[in-house]
Amino acid sequence: MRGIEPEVLVKLKARAVRHGRSLEAELRDILKYAAGEDSEAVMKELTEIQQLLHGRQFSDSTEIVREDRDR
Repeated sequence: MRGIEPEVLVKLKARAVRHGRSLEAELRDILKYAAGEDSEAVMKELTEIQQLLHGRQFSDSTEIVREDRDR
């Protein structure tokens, strides 16, 4: 592909393999997402997650992180 740095191309190809599709299909999906076609679906999913978590209390994980880091 012209104009794409080799290291970027390697990463894009690896991403395509991880998603089980061709490089061309992966690039189409990236462009579609960048153009905002999926933004409505993403917002819907975020709203659903917010509704699931609404009213929950979450503890401060600072101490847990410190303990784990100090091991």
